[in-house]
Amino acid sequence: MAAALALCAAEVSSSFHAVVSKEEAKGGTDVTVGGEARVLYQGNPWDEVAASGRRDAAAAFNQARYREAADLFRKVEKRVSGGAKPLYKGLADLSDGYAFWDAFDYREGWNRLQAAKKGLEMSALFGGPPGLKEVVARLKENLAFLEKLVMGTKEIKPELFLDLLSNAQRRAQIERKYEEATVRLLRALEVLGQARLAERGFQFDRIDPDRLPAALKSAFLQKYASPLDGRIKLDLVGGYRLLKENGDPLGIAFDQQWNALKIPLEARERSILGHGFTPMPADRYQQLWELVLKISGTPPERGLQFPKLDF
Repeated sequence: MAAALALCAAEVSSSFHAVVSKEEAKGGTDVTVGGEARVLYQGNPWDEVAASGRRDAAAAFNQARYREAADLFRKVEKRVSGGAKPLYKGLADLSDGYAFWDAFDYREGWNRLQAAKKGLEMSALFGGPPGLKEVVARLKENLAFLEKLVMGTKEIKPELFLDLLSNAQRRAQIERKYEEATVRLLRALEVLGQARLAERGFQFDRIDPDRLPAALKSAFLQKYASPLDGRIKLDLVGGYRLLKENGDPLGIAFDQQWNALKIPLEARERSILGHGFTPMPADRYQQLWELVLKISGTPPERGLQFPKLDF
C-alpha cells in the first residue's frame, strides 16, 4: 500500500505520510488509531523514482540538449531528499556549463563547470550512480582544455580550432544539422590559418601591404584592400595563399587539397546557409571534415569530447 501511495504521489509532492498496519510497515513510528496499533510512515517518493528522472536528463544531455538536461536535473534536485540534492545540483551545473560552452560562452561555461566539478567530486566520493567517476575524470580533462581558451591574452588561440571541430561534429553526428556543422567547420579551418599567420607576425585583418610577397601584392590590393585605410583583410582562401607564398607547410597542404576542397565548398555556396537553396548534403560535409583533418594534420582521436552520461 505504501508503495502504491508513493507512485501516486511522485508527480505532485516531495513527501507523503501514511498510517499503515503493522504488517504493512517497513520502519516508521508506532501510533494508535481508534484503539488499534498502527505505524505512521513517511517518505519521499522521489527518492525511489529519481533514477528514472536522472536517466531522462542524461538522455537529453547525450543528445546535446544541455539546457533541457539542466532543467530536468533541477526538477529532480528540488524533489529529492537533502542527501541526494548535491548530486543533482552538480549534474544541473554540469549541463548548464556545457550549454554555455556549446554556445561559445567560454567564461560562463568555465564558471559553471568549476562549480559542477566540486559538487560531483563530493558525490563521487560518497558513491553516486555508476559511471559518475568517469564523468568527473572527463570533466577535469575538459576544464584543462577550456582553461586555455579562457585564460591568457592572445586573441587567436589554437585551441579554438579544436573546439570548433568538436562543435561541428556535435551538430553533424548528434543533431544531423549539416548546414550548421559546415559553418563551424569552415570557421575552424579559417581560425587555423589565422593562428598560423599570427605566428608569422601577420594580423589577418590588418596586413601591411608592404609586407606582402611581390607575387601577391597586386592581386591582394585589388581584392582585399580596405578603401578606408588601405589595410588588407584576408578571407579563408587569401590567408592560406599568403601562408603558401611564405613557404608555410599549412599553406602548402591547403594548396595541395584545393581541387578536392572545391567540391564541398561549392556545395556550401549552394546551401541554404550559404547563398543558395539546397540543404548541405551529409556526404559533402563528411568530405569537408576529412579534408580539414588532412590539411591540419589533426588525427581524429585528438578531438575534444564532452562527457557521456551513462546512468
